[in-house]
Amino acid sequence: MTNKWTILVTIFVISVVILFVTIIKSPAGYTFDVASSDDGYVFAVEGDRGMKIFQLDSNRSRLDMVSVLYPPKGLYFRNIKLAGNYAFVASLPNGNDPFVKGELAIINISNPYYPMVSYISDMGSGFGLFIKDSYAYVAAGTEGLHIYEIGDSSAVRIVGKCETPGTAWDVWSSGNYAYIADNENGLAVVDVSNPVLPKYLGQAIWSGMIYLFSMGPESGKYLINGTIEKHILNKFHQNGFSLENGDTIVKNNDSYWAIMENSTKRISIQKESNELNVYLEDPCAEIVRGEGNYVYVAAGPQGLIVIDVSNPFRPEVISQFRSGNNACAEGLAIRDNILYLANGNHEDSKDNGLLVIDMSNPSNPKLIGKCPFSGWVEGVTLFEDMAIVANTDRGVAIIDVSDVRDPLFVCRGS
Repeated sequence: MTNKWTILVTIFVISVVILFVTIIKSPAGYTFDVASSDDGYVFAVEGDRGMKIFQLDSNRSRLDMVSVLYPPKGLYFRNIKLAGNYAFVASLPNGNDPFVKGELAIINISNPYYPMVSYISDMGSGFGLFIKDSYAYVAAGTEGLHIYEIGDSSAVRIVGKCETPGTAWDVWSSGNYAYIADNENGLAVVDVSNPVLPKYLGQAIWSGMIYLFSMGPESGKYLINGTIEKHILNKFHQNGFSLENGDTIVKNNDSYWAIMENSTKRISIQKESNELNVYLEDPCAEIVRGEGNYVYVAAGPQGLIVIDVSNPFRPEVISQFRSGNNACAEGLAIRDNILYLANGNHEDSKDNGLLVIDMSNPSNPKLIGKCPFSGWVEGVTLFEDMAIVANTDRGVAIIDVSDVRDPLFVCRGS
């Protein structure tokens, strides 16, 4: 009997040590998104490092990591939402293996110290997701919107699909509609009143110019209507960009040319002084959230886009907010007309961190608070009087927003 108990105690001690070492030495990943539970646990998804679970201490001044869940082989965790005892994760294939599937992963978190994967879909790429009632709405990249029935965790199944004009990166749903951050094509609106037969309704697109590179004035003689000359193809390749067979050039005038991709203009070349500058014309819709009749889109270098969706057939852009040069709107959360924006700026550290914006008049967003901190930013969620920010390679940042005009950095967890 003594030997038996000695062996059991030894196994227990070794298990605790292994768990402790796994938690303490778990390498940092790239924190894309965060979520929080009502009882103070914080969940962070970190790409190929999977999901980390933290707990806020009793004073709300420290994050303690309690467990790590590595993703199933070949998957990259990107976006997370919670519902009941489950975490729902949008995931991508981590590489080019065509046999790796799993755009939706469902994880049992009833015991945050021992999370367990309970479901992996057999579909391809999940960029973002939203949970509403008994459905999971998944932004599925080039396949648009996928809708899963999740009411019975033992019988999860996809029930509806709807293509969108662009690449679906994120989704938010309210009432009978789902709103898709459709990346290069702005915001898409889908009627989901019948989840089995979702219907595309309309699109809101805004202009956006992203500087790529300058090709030099000598290239002007190669900018002619029709098939792209080899000289221009080489210029793009030298600067890290590729054009596809079938792309063509359309000359508007002596100072402006457009490169057409599948009959859609995405790249422009503009003569400015003595240079020929190349721009990507991209709305860059990344993250979408909403409140009332308004939808808010974090649009990277285009800033924060505000859209009136009171008429879902004709969503209308009514305002745009950008904090400064080189600023990128990367993630957001909104509550009671106060919007919390994860704002990235590599050039200006004072502009990098969390911005608090008064949206009581959506046509005129007003910056009322700012909490700068280091490291790039992605997703944002709210927990009581705190904003929790995905701080990319630095983990998770906690910001006290009890005074929205004076948000204060509290701590990090990594």
